[in-house]
Amino acid sequence: MFATIGLRAMFVGLISVVFILATTEASELVATSDAAKSRSESVERYYAVFFAYQSSNNAIDKSHTFATFIKVPSVSTEKAAETRTISWCSTTGIIKLTRPAERGINKSLEETLSFAERNRLDVILCGAFEIQPELYHRAEEQLERLNSGQVQYKVVDRLIRNRAKNCISAVADLFEDNGRLDTGTLRGRDATLRVVEHLRPFYVSGHKLEGDEQERLFALLKLPKAAVRELASR
Repeated sequence: MFATIGLRAMFVGLISVVFILATTEASELVATSDAAKSRSESVERYYAVFFAYQSSNNAIDKSHTFATFIKVPSVSTEKAAETRTISWCSTTGIIKLTRPAERGINKSLEETLSFAERNRLDVILCGAFEIQPELYHRAEEQLERLNSGQVQYKVVDRLIRNRAKNCISAVADLFEDNGRLDTGTLRGRDATLRVVEHLRPFYVSGHKLEGDEQERLFALLKLPKAAVRELASR
């Protein structure tokens, strides 16, 4: 009888220990999850969206590569998101292979999309991708160079790329560590896709954002959905 009571007491004791351990582990998991969420909410996050526009026959004077880089502040602050767009264009608007280097102008995302809409061009985007902060800062530095007048615009820039760039190089040259991207005769959509792949070392994840997070970024950029076609395959 005493042996039976002792076994029962031992069994109840073991159950209590297991329950306490399970409760402790669950509490630790919740605490870890809350801590991770808190960290993610206190850290700035960075994104990139890549664009192209082109005419139905992808004419050289109606094709363009451009990109917008976004810094989203932590939710613990009341700061607004910041955007930087690289959309490097000729000030004259005359795009010919034989034209010499000339003064360039960097246009805003709104200006670039408005031009495409006025000319009934097909606008395509790829992204958004979460990126490392370094790429955003490189975009800021590139914009400073472009706006300073140090860099001119030239369609065929291969031989003078240090002092003149076309729209593709203006974005692609954010990453020159392993050599510059050569897109050959590609332009519009195909050139932009090459730029997307070239800058992949800076992506936090190899996949573009989906769902609500993507929609929030697109809303932030005020993208006209009817006028912009997403490359769903990327």
